[in-house]
Amino acid sequence: MIEIRTVTHVAGLKGIEVTAFLLNPTDTEYRMWWTGTHLQLHPISGSTGTGEAVYMDEYIGARRVRMTAILIESIPGARIYLAAQEDLQAACLVVARARG
Repeated sequence: MIEIRTVTHVAGLKGIEVTAFLLNPTDTEYRMWWTGTHLQLHPISGSTGTGEAVYMDEYIGARRVRMTAILIESIPGARIYLAAQEDLQAACLVVARARG
């Protein structure tokens, strides 16, 4: 299993804002987050609840990474756990911590 964990502080940004975006992503907002690196992030079925799939397309360094992931768990303001649909042994964990 591969686990990617991100814990960071961004002045003026709260964890609830990050998790709210990741639970309701749009390609336009995702591109604004990191223009040229973030390409697509959107729900496959139009819904983003537990068990639903999202499509992600982005660059990590020079490599373009595309994946479909299933939402396994979400704790608003604290954690989102996505598992790659192609290989559920590989997982992507995004952690956002609310501060202030």
